[in-house]
Amino acid sequence: MLTRWLHLTARKKQQLNELFALNRRVTKAYLLKESLDRLWTYRYEGAMLRYLKSWIDQLRWQRLKCLRENYTRYL
Repeated sequence: MLTRWLHLTARKKQQLNELFALNRRVTKAYLLKESLDRLWTYRYEGAMLRYLKSWIDQLRWQRLKCLRENYTRYL
Protein backbone atom coordinates (compact mmCIF):
# COMPACT_ATOMS: atom_id res chain seq x y z
CA MET A 1 0.00 0.00 0.00
CA LEU A 2 2.89 2.37 0.54
CA THR A 3 4.28 1.80 -2.94
CA ARG A 4 3.19 4.25 -5.62
CA TRP A 5 0.77 2.87 -8.22
CA LEU A 6 3.29 3.59 -10.98
CA HIS A 7 5.81 1.24 -9.40
CA LEU A 8 3.48 -1.73 -8.84
CA THR A 9 3.62 -4.86 -10.94
CA ALA A 10 0.50 -5.97 -12.80
CA ARG A 11 -0.08 -8.69 -10.19
CA LYS A 12 0.18 -6.22 -7.32
CA LYS A 13 -2.20 -3.81 -9.06
CA GLN A 14 -4.71 -6.62 -9.45
CA GLN A 15 -4.40 -7.53 -5.76
CA LEU A 16 -4.83 -3.92 -4.74
CA ASN A 17 -7.92 -3.56 -6.93
CA GLU A 18 -9.40 -6.64 -5.26
CA LEU A 19 -8.73 -5.08 -1.87
CA PHE A 20 -10.37 -1.85 -3.00
CA ALA A 21 -13.45 -3.76 -4.05
CA LEU A 22 -13.74 -5.18 -0.53
CA ASN A 23 -13.17 -2.00 1.43
CA ARG A 24 -14.14 1.51 0.29
CA ARG A 25 -12.27 3.19 3.15
CA VAL A 26 -9.02 1.61 1.99
CA THR A 27 -9.75 2.94 -1.49
CA LYS A 28 -10.38 6.46 -0.19
CA ALA A 29 -7.23 6.43 1.93
CA TYR A 30 -5.10 5.18 -0.95
CA LEU A 31 -6.46 7.78 -3.38
CA LEU A 32 -5.86 10.57 -0.89
CA LYS A 33 -2.31 9.34 -0.33
CA GLU A 34 -1.67 9.23 -4.06
CA SER A 35 -3.10 12.70 -4.62
CA LEU A 36 -0.90 14.18 -1.90
CA ASP A 37 2.14 13.37 -4.06
CA ARG A 38 1.08 16.19 -6.38
CA LEU A 39 1.95 18.64 -3.58
CA TRP A 40 5.67 18.28 -4.35
CA THR A 41 5.27 19.34 -8.00
CA TYR A 42 4.38 22.97 -7.27
CA ARG A 43 7.00 25.65 -7.86
CA TYR A 44 5.23 28.46 -6.04
CA GLU A 45 4.51 28.40 -2.35
CA GLY A 46 1.08 30.03 -2.70
CA ALA A 47 -0.09 27.45 -5.22
CA MET A 48 1.25 24.64 -3.04
CA LEU A 49 -0.55 26.00 0.03
CA ARG A 50 -3.85 26.29 -1.90
CA TYR A 51 -3.52 22.67 -3.03
CA LEU A 52 -2.68 21.53 0.50
CA LYS A 53 -5.70 23.37 1.90
CA SER A 54 -7.90 21.77 -0.74
CA TRP A 55 -6.44 18.34 0.08
CA ILE A 56 -7.09 18.83 3.79
CA ASP A 57 -10.66 19.88 3.00
CA GLN A 58 -11.13 16.66 1.02
CA LEU A 59 -9.74 14.69 3.95
CA ARG A 60 -12.20 16.30 6.36
CA TRP A 61 -15.17 15.07 4.31
CA GLN A 62 -14.00 11.46 4.44
CA ARG A 63 -14.81 9.16 7.32
CA LEU A 64 -11.18 8.30 7.87
CA LYS A 65 -10.60 9.45 11.44
CA CYS A 66 -7.23 7.73 11.82
CA LEU A 67 -5.83 9.17 8.59
CA ARG A 68 -7.19 12.63 9.37
CA GLU A 69 -5.58 12.62 12.83
CA ASN A 70 -2.21 11.43 11.52
CA TYR A 71 -1.94 13.89 8.63
CA THR A 72 -3.22 16.94 10.46
CA ARG A 73 -0.79 16.28 13.30
CA TYR A 74 2.13 16.67 10.88
CA LEU A 75 0.66 19.41 8.72
